Amino acid sequence: MPMKRGGGLTDKARAFAREYPIDMNGTAAATRAGYSAQSARKTACKLLQDPRVKALIDEAVGKAAAKAGLTQQQVLEDIARIGRKAERAKRFDAALRASELQGKYLKMWVEKHEHTGKDGGPVQTESTVQFYLPTNGRDG
Repeated sequence: MPMKRGGGLTDKARAFAREYPIDMNGTAAATRAGYSAQSARKTACKLLQDPRVKALIDEAVGKAAAKAGLTQQQVLEDIARIGRKAERAKRFDAALRASELQGKYLKMWVEKHEHTGKDGGPVQTESTVQFYLPTNGRDG
């Protein structure tokens, strides 16, 4: 039986929360935390929806950012500086990408993908089922 500690999380779930901020790869973090490789993706998805695990991940990300001396303010200042330099220089892609990744790590912005149907309405789906009955050699 999985061992649970304070907060009702198993040791593996806590290990996942420590591993996830390393590369933000849920499947890899679940595997490193000791979950089965065959179910790691499904397990990671489930763990990332658990508010207790999310809180531990946020805490770990905050500690790692503080250790690296990285703040949201610093990322925004870097982006502004790169933008000002872009007017004078043509090669700023790498620096801007680095700032983008830092901001994503700090969860300053999250990409959302919304799927809608025609004119912003719901996505229309249609299913068709066809039955073929044997004729037993008789037509009609």
